[in-house]
Amino acid sequence: MRAETAPARIGILGGAGPFASAVFQVRLVQAWARQMSGACLQDEHYPAIIHLSEALQGLGADGVECRRRAAASLARGVSLLKEAGAAFVAAPCNSLGEVLTNCTGTLGLEVFTPWNSAPAMRQPASTAVLCSKSMRAYLSARYPELIFPSDAAQAAVQLLIEQGMAGQAPSACLLQALISEQLRRGVAEVRIACTELSCAQLEPDERVLDTMNCLVRATADRAQALFRASFQAST
Repeated sequence: MRAETAPARIGILGGAGPFASAVFQVRLVQAWARQMSGACLQDEHYPAIIHLSEALQGLGADGVECRRRAAASLARGVSLLKEAGAAFVAAPCNSLGEVLTNCTGTLGLEVFTPWNSAPAMRQPASTAVLCSKSMRAYLSARYPELIFPSDAAQAAVQLLIEQGMAGQAPSACLLQALISEQLRRGVAEVRIACTELSCAQLEPDERVLDTMNCLVRATADRAQALFRASFQAST
């Protein structure tokens, strides 16, 4: 198994698709370790990767026992990394919220809240990667101000990410469908769409960008500026 050469940028998704796959979990953990300490996880680190993957999947689960097992997996994974000689440093965690932030906040994931929320809530905030439906449910309950893509938009994003992971060019129709869906749900979600597209590490060509911008202009001038600023800032 080869280590990732660049940090992963993970979107706000859960459930099926690449986010539920073992391969994706491994890529996530590799990026996590690299971001936190520069450690490149190779074959000898695979046992640690498994434990860290289990920790990420279990942190958002319901029940004290599930959280206890996740914390144990986290501790064991870090211990194995140190035994293997990886310069891995994990910040101490006193609560589940701190675990989520310390373990996944360094991956570059940002969650944007609605424009009509309180001023303090308008700033981007690092949070956990949604590795499962339970994680998504946990964050929805804890942070009700967060916006999550609709099912249709989520499906489109997952297909785009699968294309990107396979080295394929992004589909113009999928990009248009995604933005159209987001705009139907409200201008406030345009920023989420931009973030998701950049998380997939895709760069749509000018024709696709023009289509997006037409859709955005039909909604609001401020959305057009936000679209370009968000996409450029997150790529």
